[in-house]
Amino acid sequence: MNTESSFLTFDADEPVHKLDDDKFERKEYVRFLAEALKKSPAEHGLVVGITGPWGSGKTSLKNLLIDVLNKPAANDDDNPTPHIVEFEPWMYSNSNKLVSLLFSEIAKVLSPSKELLRQKSSGVLNAAGATVDAVSNTIDITHPVEKITSKEISAYFKKVAKALDPSNQDIGKLAKRHKQLSKALKKTSSRIIVFIDNLDRLNDGEVMEILQAVKAVGDLPNMVYVLLYDKEYVTKALNKTCHKKGAQYLEKIIQVPVELPIPPKDTIEELLHHKLTDIAGNSIKEIYYPDLDLFGSRPSILTSCVQPYLNTPRDVIRLVNEYQLRYSVLKDDVETDDLLGITCLEVFCPKLHHWIIENKSLLYSPIQVQDYNGYQDRKEKRRGEYLKQELKQPIPGNNLAALEALFPFVSAVLNSNWSYAAIESSDAHRHIYQKEHFDSYFYLSINQNLLHESEFKQFFLFNPLEGSDLNEENNKKIFKDRYFAAKAGKYLNGKNINRVTKVVQSCLKLDDICAKDSFRQCISMSVVAAIINNSKESSETKEQLISAIVQTICQSNSVAAAPTAACLAFQIQEVPPQLQSTDSRYTRILLAIPDDALFDIHNALDKEKWTQIQKSLRDKLKSLKTPQTVKPFSDHLLRMCADSIPYLFKSDNEAYKAFQALRQLLPDNQFTLYTTEALTTEKDENYVMNLSLLQKLITPQSYRAAIKSWIIDSTFRHSLSCDWLAVAAYEKTFDTQNSSKSVSKVDAAKIANNWEKQIQQQ
Repeated sequence: MNTESSFLTFDADEPVHKLDDDKFERKEYVRFLAEALKKSPAEHGLVVGITGPWGSGKTSLKNLLIDVLNKPAANDDDNPTPHIVEFEPWMYSNSNKLVSLLFSEIAKVLSPSKELLRQKSSGVLNAAGATVDAVSNTIDITHPVEKITSKEISAYFKKVAKALDPSNQDIGKLAKRHKQLSKALKKTSSRIIVFIDNLDRLNDGEVMEILQAVKAVGDLPNMVYVLLYDKEYVTKALNKTCHKKGAQYLEKIIQVPVELPIPPKDTIEELLHHKLTDIAGNSIKEIYYPDLDLFGSRPSILTSCVQPYLNTPRDVIRLVNEYQLRYSVLKDDVETDDLLGITCLEVFCPKLHHWIIENKSLLYSPIQVQDYNGYQDRKEKRRGEYLKQELKQPIPGNNLAALEALFPFVSAVLNSNWSYAAIESSDAHRHIYQKEHFDSYFYLSINQNLLHESEFKQFFLFNPLEGSDLNEENNKKIFKDRYFAAKAGKYLNGKNINRVTKVVQSCLKLDDICAKDSFRQCISMSVVAAIINNSKESSETKEQLISAIVQTICQSNSVAAAPTAACLAFQIQEVPPQLQSTDSRYTRILLAIPDDALFDIHNALDKEKWTQIQKSLRDKLKSLKTPQTVKPFSDHLLRMCADSIPYLFKSDNEAYKAFQALRQLLPDNQFTLYTTEALTTEKDENYVMNLSLLQKLITPQSYRAAIKSWIIDSTFRHSLSCDWLAVAAYEKTFDTQNSSKSVSKVDAAKIANNWEKQIQQQ
């Protein structure tokens, strides 16, 4: 192609027909191309071919060009607003009137009604005209340009269209009509730009028909044709009628071929990000900023399940359309990243998608944490072996990374590391790898036994949580859901402290309202922990958050305030490192606190503030008053409360008051055993007791009654978990005239063995 006929200006070493990827991405390139369309020489017409494979963004480029051309040049008489015609030939396929309809469409755009709209607005028709006008200043016409109205030109186009109609009996009029139209167009300074898109959707004969019309009939002054098509497809179509010389024929028609490159990956990614933001809003942060620390180094969903399949803008549109349908139904009941990953596989790798459905039972993650080199549940280990055997065979699509990204159990099996697949029972997410949520991603509905995410969101963010509202069955159902505490951490933070305190206050009340089981969890404790642990606020804001929560706990009359205050106060307490490893009480407390109620609060406040907060919590424990109608908490929580008192209160007098308050939560026998254990510490080969405090709280009579009950009552015995050697040590002090604070483990063991014999003799 002669470079002088090109309307594009390129570097000397750059191919004229090839667009640089970087230029394609820049908005100034679109403006540059639009200006070229408006100002290029077109005395005898011009035919531009924009080529690219299916889905490469030809139509998108056309729309961008028209947007620019739609903006008329202000106060520029030399460049009147051009007319733009968009013609989609595939819409009229098999009509046998393609060429006639093309000229009819041009006539419509130039009709008086369209011309009026063009003058009054900056809409699509106005923009269409903008492209044509700018070309005239480059046209070399020997005679002066005369004024001619769009109405007159439209009439000439209509006559040509009529002459081209297959039903027309007088084909001889075509040459005359064409000559009249050509003469009229020479008298105008306005340009007409005709976009003919999706040429590759026509059948072979229609492709030839359009190209012949553009070359023969459409060769007119001030006419620019922009054809958009897949070059490979059109060439093959022409080969069938041009003796396999389709490429040469196309070169004769297209004066300026512009090869459209496939957009680079970062452009495709930017388009996807934009589309997903329109659909899911802020939720897309789960897709683009995943918590990579959750499962070691397993691949991310974006890089493994999505990016490999997106090569063109059309791929993005296909995926987004499917994703939008599913998200509109499921919304918060699924995770946005998981939904995108599995949807992408369904669209682009359906065989792998089907394989996942068939192998559900092997893919979901176990709930409990497991050590691959240590103890494992036999069922889980066997399931892992089955999965490993399946993965030895080539999987559909050969995309193992996608499986690892969606299902961490796959990574656990392949890497022999079960921690990759560990999930907590209180996890607030709704991942595809969780057994109860798996089906939601395939059947567009959640498990009927699960609550909708919107119900949790409504409770934490909007419910009034006052008076009789707390007694509503739905609120109680939400409160007792095993994911409740985790959801609190998800929706509540330091940005709305008033709402946090309202929810905490309500949870403390609900803990009393829902006390139906003999031994129950303290849900409020887990809720408070989840809120504090998930707070990402600054130290100052976190200080305000913790202070507000503590104040709410201390002002509450709920029984749940006691274990919540004890747990929080214990973790604020600074325990010497050497004590952590030697004091069995410390270990027992940590084991007794549920994993979701461990507080990540160290170094959040200054020492003075810690002291003030802890004093408030200690005062709460000492002043506890328990309604007799409330049933006790579970064994491990009450044991934790007893064990924490020696850490929290340095003086025996203060500790005595706290134990007396705790007594209200426990039956006498249980209080006796927990208190005895709490005031006894292991040291080397001995048990050391706070004997003075023990003797004030536990009499020999109450101690023996508790031991007798433990021996003869199997139900009572099985409900407790105690360090029986520590408990037995206290009995040894009754046999000594001058009671010692220290008892050897050997002596304590003899007493405990004697109890065991009495149990066996029953």
